[in-house]
Amino acid sequence: MDVNVLYNVHHHMAIGIAIASYFFMVGLHAGCSILSVTCTLIGKAEYKPVAKIGAIGVIFLFSTAPILLIVDLEQPFRFFYLLVRFNITSPITWGTFFLTSYPIFTTIY
Repeated sequence: MDVNVLYNVHHHMAIGIAIASYFFMVGLHAGCSILSVTCTLIGKAEYKPVAKIGAIGVIFLFSTAPILLIVDLEQPFRFFYLLVRFNITSPITWGTFFLTSYPIFTTIY
């Protein structure tokens, strides 16, 4: 029985550091959002500072997280093309729309 041994095999990295950081920031965003909404719905005065800190965390995290996706693109100006040319059947276009509109609605909250 022959055994083949391969050396110097290049292992391609599945995702870059920008995408991994994006997923981490979105997870932190979800935690801050749940914390803020829960403390707001409870309505006690001692939880209001915690709700405010959670809301500020939500605004900061989800305002900066989409920037990591734009940085990861090989041609970052294509992002603006997706905003101008709205294709209703493209999931990437819908993702672009939600990523740009969600921080605005989060700031209103």
